[in-house]
Amino acid sequence: MAKAKKAEKAVAISEILGKSWSIFKKNWKTIYILLALPLVLTIIQEMLYGLTDITGVSAFVVQVVFWLAQMIVSMGIIKAMLYIVRGKEVDVDTILSTKGSILPFLFASILVSLIVLFGFVLLIIPGIYLAIKYMFVPYLLIDKELGAMESLKMSSEMTKDIKWSLFAFSLVALLIGYGGILFMLIGLLVTLPYVTVAYSVLYERVRLARKV
Repeated sequence: MAKAKKAEKAVAISEILGKSWSIFKKNWKTIYILLALPLVLTIIQEMLYGLTDITGVSAFVVQVVFWLAQMIVSMGIIKAMLYIVRGKEVDVDTILSTKGSILPFLFASILVSLIVLFGFVLLIIPGIYLAIKYMFVPYLLIDKELGAMESLKMSSEMTKDIKWSLFAFSLVALLIGYGGILFMLIGLLVTLPYVTVAYSVLYERVRLARKV
């Protein structure tokens, strides 16, 4: 019960949002560079297709290479965000150091997507419940270098008894994102990185509260 109360206290939305804003203001240049990486890869890929006549097997190989690159970058962003939250320096090695987790990350992503989809097929509420239950899977895979099934189990334990608080946080984060859209999409340049930082702060606070 004491652990549950400590974890519940960790999901203090106002504290998380305040800390996230401070982190964002201090590290905004690095954060923008990180979040721009997927877009840069997409632009390079499109330019490659536009400047060359890649077809058939070659086109498939290029597609796979860029797909893997996007996945490595996505995993690297998670690790880099956690580094930023913890006050650590971020460099190129931070991004590339996650490449060994590609298969577990891919398997876990597919598995969680199917589980959540199944929940939404049954009813909306089970889908939301399962999405909250496994929301920390990507972070655990990258941060703790766990396997897919281990990450699902650990995320389930981390979110135990605090799902309502996590749902409330996710709802607030969603509203912040929609607020960015209302400002003619320009607001997303602030709200998107801000919310990304906030989820990393949330994970870190719950992790410490659960002593993971």
